Amino acid sequence: RAEAQLFVEQFGSRVVGGFYKMLWAPAGEKRDAALAAYTETMKDLDEALRAKDARSGTAGPFFDGVRFGWVEVMLFPWLARRSALSVHRGWELPSGAGFERVNAWVAACTARPSVVTNTTPGDYYAAQYKSYAEKGDAATA
Repeated sequence: RAEAQLFVEQFGSRVVGGFYKMLWAPAGEKRDAALAAYTETMKDLDEALRAKDARSGTAGPFFDGVRFGWVEVMLFPWLARRSALSVHRGWELPSGAGFERVNAWVAACTARPSVVTNTTPGDYYAAQYKSYAEKGDAATA
């Protein structure tokens, strides 16, 4: 449990804060930096999940192996909102080398029956975060 809490503390502010930074950042260097930082966060998340797997001897797909738990409850909802980033900022979770584990984690979370029945469709998030993106678009660098 402590390891899960530390993991959430390590990545929570980066995942949530990075999400909003991408939406609010004005076009240009600040937005480019926010996009690059969020991509780097996803790479770091991938590496941290791999390291956890190696330490615990589990093979995922979740933080605690086959058990959907605290880490997923706290972090995945922000990855479920990534459609807003796709629509408004053109950002997609990379699928290449260095992102396989985080993509497997997202896929497992997305396919979980409790997530399927309780998650809002992606187009909802794109609409809900439109005003945030517009504020970023209206901002000056």
